[in-house]
Amino acid sequence: MRNSIFFACFTCLVFTLNAQTNNTLPTSVQVTPLGVETPAIVTNRFNIDHSNNDVIWQKEGDNYTATYTDPSTNNKCKMVYDEDGNMISKDKQTDNTVYPKTIGTYYTKHYPNENYTVWISEDKNGTKTYYTTRNSSTLWFDKNGKYITTKSKEITDNN
Repeated sequence: MRNSIFFACFTCLVFTLNAQTNNTLPTSVQVTPLGVETPAIVTNRFNIDHSNNDVIWQKEGDNYTATYTDPSTNNKCKMVYDEDGNMISKDKQTDNTVYPKTIGTYYTKHYPNENYTVWISEDKNGTKTYYTTRNSSTLWFDKNGKYITTKSKEITDNN
């Protein structure tokens, strides 16, 4: 019994001390769980646009991509910013009532036994397109849901 009380007190002490540790980073750089250093200007812009989201940052070339789940819809979202914090594009997973029906018709006709998820993509000028991924390719549709093209993901071998 005495050991149990001692263990409980010790555990509480460890948690209390751990909570007192200062884990803040300088305001100029934010490091994500993946180890990507994201400039404060980028994270600040994201926080202004989308506060209170758990976000994962990735760096793609000179751009920074924030991936998160919208808590109001539970849909996945992706924001791409340049190194100055300017939004380049935003992508959101859509519900089947949001995208044009012609996309569903196209997909059912060409891939009748496959499930799919449609994403809406909006560039910095407000131009909207839709896309869905299957295997190693992405099918693109215009703002009216008309099929545009299929782009294959390039696989690179670093060996």
